[in-house]
Amino acid sequence: MTALEKAIGAITEQQNKMEKDSTPYFVGEQLKDILKSAPPSVAEIVLQDLGTKGMSVVDCEKKIADYASKHRHGNQGCCPPTEADRIIREFYGIPMVGIDLANGPDFTAYAKPAQKQTKVSLADFL
Repeated sequence: MTALEKAIGAITEQQNKMEKDSTPYFVGEQLKDILKSAPPSVAEIVLQDLGTKGMSVVDCEKKIADYASKHRHGNQGCCPPTEADRIIREFYGIPMVGIDLANGPDFTAYAKPAQKQTKVSLADFL
């Protein structure tokens, strides 16, 4: 079983104790999505964090709720998805490498660099 599978299993285990339409449940879903696009080493760190007191999905959701409370408009608080992503990453120490929150993840950040290009002569094709 990979670290990613173990981390997703740990998140799912925490979610099983929640209502399926609760805010912490959806934070867990967002954390799973983040882990799927992150390097495998990140899943190992998050897995360790999930087993530590004060680092559960519910604790992370409290940070998002604090943000929403501080950014109230009338009777409603709001935390946009990009801010929720930032807070989750900050909470679990997930790097923002290759992430453009406005346009989604840049998967090329984890790709191997291209080989040096060589010049091609049109005579080569004759």
